[in-house]
Amino acid sequence: MAYIKPIPVKRENIKVGSQYYTCGYSGSIKVTVIKIFDDGAVLVKTKNNKSKPFVRRINYIFDNSEMAQCASRNWEHDERKRRNK
Repeated sequence: MAYIKPIPVKRENIKVGSQYYTCGYSGSIKVTVIKIFDDGAVLVKTKNNKSKPFVRRINYIFDNSEMAQCASRNWEHDERKRRNK
């Protein structure tokens, strides 16, 4: 299988209450969008009620899980950079 460049969902196509996929350390995660911020981030929650809602950049919100899995390496790199600041 060849590498597929992940294409995130465009900001104008993201709807509050819809389900999308995002990257995680253990693979792709199915999330529901709660709120869209002006700075290019979204507040999302998982189906599991035990976890708290979290903020994710729009660059890492995808329509299908395969795209989210392909982007996980870039997401992990960005997370390491963000934590070191």
